[in-house]
Parts: sequence; C-alpha cells; structure tokens
Amino acid sequence: MTRPIQTLLWMSIFTAIILVGAMLLAGSLHQAYISNTVFNSIIVSILLIGVVINFRQVILLNPEIDWIEAYKNKSHRLIATQPKLLSSMVRLLEDKRDLSLSTTSMQTILESIRTRLE
Repeated sequence: MTRPIQTLLWMSIFTAIILVGAMLLAGSLHQAYISNTVFNSIIVSILLIGVVINFRQVILLNPEIDWIEAYKNKSHRLIATQPKLLSSMVRLLEDKRDLSLSTTSMQTILESIRTRLE
C-alpha cells in the first residue's frame, strides 16, 4: 500500500500555486473582496475549512495503511492500532488469516468506507 505522501505533495503544490496567484492579484482581489465583505468572508472561511479538512483526511489515511501492512505481514501490532475507516473489514477478518472475500462482502466494505469518508 502506498503512503499518501505524493498526494500531500501535489495538494501542497497546488495550494501554493493558488496562493501565489492570489498574491499576484492582491489588488484586484482586495477590491472585489471589499465590495461585499460579509459574503466574501463566508466564502473564504468555507474554502479554508474545506482545504484543512481535505489535508486532514489524507493525513488520517496513515493509520489505515499501517493496519493493512501489518495485516499483510501478519504482524502482532494489529490489536494496538485498530483502523476507523476499515473497521468493518477488521471485524470480517478477525481471527481469519486466509479469508478470501466474496464480491458482495467487498462491495459492502467499500460502501462502508465511502460512507465513513463522507
């Protein structure tokens, strides 16, 4: 399983490009911003909250990846680091090292993960 380092790097680069563009257009953006300060403050606040939440979600993938790697390597660290996103998969795989999942089980797990991400 790959770490989300590359994703964080791309997210950081994109955010930096947007910030540089905003600094280059600071005069025009300031004039547009002061035309309706309250509304634009709400928009900027929601944007910043969304960016922080997205970075946080990507960072929170690390414990899930650790659990998957420990499971693949049959490590005994599994009990100490129970994943949150993969909790339904943990319950399915408890005490069953050589379990192959059916298509229906896999779809259920993926649906559960999608719901937790939302």
